[in-house]
Amino acid sequence: MKVKCWNCEEIIEVKEKQTDRYFCEKCLENHKLEHKELIEKYTSLKDEVMYENALRIIEKSKSDINKYIKPAKSIKRAMNQHIGTFRSADEIVTAIFLSANKLPFEPNKRIGKYITDFYIPDLKVCLEVDGHTHNYTTKRDCERDITIRNILGKEWEVVRVKTKYIEKSPEDIVDSIINEKIVLQNLRLQNAGIIPESYAKRYKDYYESIGEYTTKKYYI
Repeated sequence: MKVKCWNCEEIIEVKEKQTDRYFCEKCLENHKLEHKELIEKYTSLKDEVMYENALRIIEKSKSDINKYIKPAKSIKRAMNQHIGTFRSADEIVTAIFLSANKLPFEPNKRIGKYITDFYIPDLKVCLEVDGHTHNYTTKRDCERDITIRNILGKEWEVVRVKTKYIEKSPEDIVDSIINEKIVLQNLRLQNAGIIPESYAKRYKDYYESIGEYTTKKYYI
């Protein structure tokens, strides 16, 4: 059948009808290239906006942002080299303060079938930066955390920090991560390796979903 190219409007022949736009061979290649370039420009611009928002978060918290010029610019250089690494301004704020505390980290590290926000080997912590949408994914988040820790080992913990705390006191991020890990490890010592359901809603929701609370093979 004969159709018209979406771009140059040249009449072309196709084997069968489709619901996508029709392109001649030349226009199809140009379209793919232009689309790729557009996505790269959009992602780069999005990074610029998020980085500026991250700096504004630090300023709004009344932290002296001038103390963090070096780590902030270091993170920006890394962002320029790896466009689209971070998904939010809060993640960029976190990266700046991890860098300021000389803690090496790997963003978006794959562990099993999951990708963690921050993999921090010196602390043996996988850090997740949780926005408000995580209020609706508690069961899934808990199951994810258990799986990641089972892969990495007992010395590791998955620590979750809410964005509202990052925005309120970004300079305390690293101390909060360390303290949270200590709390989790102590709870495991006191409860045969299990985090009690009273600790956080996500644990309660997960335990209820599997119909058990003390099945140690899932949590040790």
